[in-house]
Amino acid sequence: MSSLPPDDRVQLPAPPETEPSRHRARFPAGQWKGRVSVEPQRIFGTIVKLFVLSVVVGWVISVLDLSLEGFFEHLADAFGSVVDWARWILGWTLPYAAIGALVVVPLWLISVLLRLTRRRAPPPQEPPVP
Repeated sequence: MSSLPPDDRVQLPAPPETEPSRHRARFPAGQWKGRVSVEPQRIFGTIVKLFVLSVVVGWVISVLDLSLEGFFEHLADAFGSVVDWARWILGWTLPYAAIGALVVVPLWLISVLLRLTRRRAPPPQEPPVP
């Protein structure tokens, strides 16, 4: 809060009012949210843009000599590699984790029990100050 009296506060100018867009003019405040424009010109423009982009991407894929079959084969190989790597990591780490848990888990359990007993014990009485 400001320590100045209400009359001494600096007054900021109001933001300039913007012209409402042609879409917002059709919908009162709060009703535009979540609506999609379905004007034929916008739909046709979007279809043309998607078509041109598809042609360009298809041309680049053919120049790079890629195929849909090769893409899915590569995807399956990559997934198989990830599964093999995960198996190797688990096979390597689990024996060490089991050995370490024989030491770590009992020490952790002791520390939890010690913390619980400290919480339940009444605080020590301080001698009165003369």
